[in-house]
Amino acid sequence: GIDSSAVVAGMSQFMTEPVKTFSVGYQDDRDASELPYAQRIANTFHTDHHEYILESDEFFTSLDLLLEYTEEPIVESAAIALFHLSRLAKEHVTVILSGEGSDEILAGYPLYPIMARLDRIHRVFGYLPSWMLECLSTSIKANEKYSKYVDWIRMPLINRYRGISNDVTPSIKRRMFQPGFASRLGNDFVKTQAYPKVA
Repeated sequence: GIDSSAVVAGMSQFMTEPVKTFSVGYQDDRDASELPYAQRIANTFHTDHHEYILESDEFFTSLDLLLEYTEEPIVESAAIALFHLSRLAKEHVTVILSGEGSDEILAGYPLYPIMARLDRIHRVFGYLPSWMLECLSTSIKANEKYSKYVDWIRMPLINRYRGISNDVTPSIKRRMFQPGFASRLGNDFVKTQAYPKVA
């Protein structure tokens, strides 16, 4: 992507030997991979380029080994590809620089403009009675994506950003959990969040 390419461009200006670059692609979905773009960048900056093609059977057979190293459940499926890419890179280098984190600080994900629009709507919806928003949430409960947006509209900006990585918002929790199970989890886990009115 652009972020990793910028890192390569910067490194190539300061190194006296070719930058070693690494990229991963997928055997069953070569058209959707970034390998052709990565190769263009490698050619432009004359890097020592290495590619790893992840095959479908490797994805599943490496899960146990990856869990052993990470010591926690795998949330992001791309972690498996990065695991294999890291093993390849270890054969050539000790330290890797990547473009990870740039999207977070430069608002590079599509979700960030959505959040800005939701914040403008929140300023209006913050004045609506809670029951009206509940009705709206209930009326679109069949569509989990829009139900999540309604929950986010009701939240202050700081709460919304804290919950971006959580795919299960309060209204979805209330529909998903049986009352007995919810009570064992505790009220804070499934309650409707407090949505303070905009000052």
